[in-house]
Amino acid sequence: MSRALYGTLSVVVLIGLWQLSASLFDSAFVLPSPTLALRSLSRIVNEMQTYRIIAMSLSRLAVAFSIAFFIGTASGVLAGESSRADALLQPLVIGLRTIPVASVIVIVLIVVGRSLAVYPITFLMLYPIFHEGAKRGIHAIDSDLLDASALERVSYPRKLFRLKLPLAAPYVKTASLQSLGLGFKVLVMAEFIAQVDTSIGRALYIASLRVEYADVFAWTIILIVIVFVIDALVNALGASSERGPGHVRKNLFKPQRNRRIFPEK
Repeated sequence: MSRALYGTLSVVVLIGLWQLSASLFDSAFVLPSPTLALRSLSRIVNEMQTYRIIAMSLSRLAVAFSIAFFIGTASGVLAGESSRADALLQPLVIGLRTIPVASVIVIVLIVVGRSLAVYPITFLMLYPIFHEGAKRGIHAIDSDLLDASALERVSYPRKLFRLKLPLAAPYVKTASLQSLGLGFKVLVMAEFIAQVDTSIGRALYIASLRVEYADVFAWTIILIVIVFVIDALVNALGASSERGPGHVRKNLFKPQRNRRIFPEK
């Protein structure tokens, strides 16, 4: 059986369990059935306001994700290069990974207010993932390549951009995949608590306030689909841009010297 078939089977089983549970509760105010959720989903996706809400939430995620990506990757590379920088940044990273999300949301809401809180909240939750991913990528680089670059007296900028960053890219890609789902969950939670206008979090809040739980499930399905699509895009882009050690060697060293240090078998 193919992977896609297993995935489809898993979805069918989950929907079946959902329908069974809804039949047992027999109340849309406790657990709406898949049929009711699909009806709400059909109504929601046919409203233009829905796409404005999704676009606004995605734009907030993109801003926070981008900032966390660049700052986290830069600090991770620095920590991977310098044990002193690693020792300096490690308490911050451990602290951010340990503090509960609810505490971060409350503290940031108090400090910056509800209108801008979603950006620092999402950033603080994603930053440690990118930092650790980039640091692991730097530590995983083959020492033979580093020794060869030292023998060839390759400049640091060239070594960084043509050796270290390309080889650390798979680790950063993994961090990106981990961050997308977590980032979306944190963002929507922050939007829900902060009551951010034109957001998925506020749409969930209004649906729960009106006891329209079928709408809550419909918005949850939308969130799952969005994360699935983003994951697929990141995987496709990552697969087309990954570079192995052989490609790095060709770009890093001059052809005549490359043959001396890496002789062909």
